[in-house]
Amino acid sequence: MHDVVGGLVIVYRDSTSPNKWEDAPAAERFRFVSNLAELVQTAAMIGKRLERIVVDAAIEPHLFAEVVRSLRHGADAEAVLLRDGKAYVGSPTPEERFHFYQLDARDTAMYLAMHGLQATAPIGVPRLRVETMTLPLAAVLPAFGGADTSRSELVLVADDDRKAREQISDTLRALGYSVVLASTGVQAIRLAESLRPPYIVLDGLMPEMHGFEVARFLRASVKGYSPRILMMTGIYKQSRYQNDAMLKYGVDGYLIKPATAEALSSTLRPAVAA
Repeated sequence: MHDVVGGLVIVYRDSTSPNKWEDAPAAERFRFVSNLAELVQTAAMIGKRLERIVVDAAIEPHLFAEVVRSLRHGADAEAVLLRDGKAYVGSPTPEERFHFYQLDARDTAMYLAMHGLQATAPIGVPRLRVETMTLPLAAVLPAFGGADTSRSELVLVADDDRKAREQISDTLRALGYSVVLASTGVQAIRLAESLRPPYIVLDGLMPEMHGFEVARFLRASVKGYSPRILMMTGIYKQSRYQNDAMLKYGVDGYLIKPATAEALSSTLRPAVAA
C-alpha cells in the first residue's frame, strides 16, 4: 500500500463515547468534531486539503445523509460511515453529486488500510485484517484467431451493461488483446489486484463504485502497479469531466460511448508503443 500523505481527515464522533482515534500514530491527520456546525466550519478551514470525513460508528446512521448534504457544493472529499464491520461510502462524482456504495467486511478492511485508517477505526468497528483476495477469477478471453497477437496484453473491461461489455470485449479481441470482464467496480478492483492487467477500461457509472472512484482507488492501492486506465462514458461528455478524470482520478485516456475500434486502438496505442 502507498503511504498516505497530504490529506486531512475529519472524524465526526459522539464525544461522549470512548474511542481510539486519538491513539493513532498519524493522529495529526485527524480533526475531531461532534456536531454538524463544527464539521462544516472545520471543512471550510481545511479547504482543498480535506480528504474524507469518517463518521464514527457511535453516530446515528440517519446523520450520515446530513453529513453528505453538508459536502455537496464543490467538495472533493468522501464521506464514510463505519458501522457493524462495513463501510458506507458517499463518493463525489465529476458532476458534483454523490454516488453511494457499500463495502462488506473484507473490502472495508482493504479500504481502511489503503487510506491509512486501519489503526484508527473506532471501537464500534472490529479490527479487520486485510487478507489476500480469494475469489473465482473471471475467465481470460484470448484474442480472436487471426488477430494481430503482437498486442496480446491483457485488458480488464469493467461495465455493468452486458451488451456494452461484450461489444468492447469483441473489439479488443479483434485488435489482438486478451480480455477479462468485470460487471461492478468492486469486482474490477479485485480482478485488477489479482491479475495486474496493464490496461483497464472503465465505464464511468457502475453499481457499488463508479468508474472514477475505481480509478482513484487503483492508483493508490498497490505499490509498483501502474496500469493505463481508460474511462469510457456516454454521460460525462463535457471537456471538464475529461480534465477532472485525468487530474483528480488518475485516468490516462477518455472515450465517449460508443467507442469505435479506431478510437480504442489509438487510445491504447501510446502505452503499447512505449
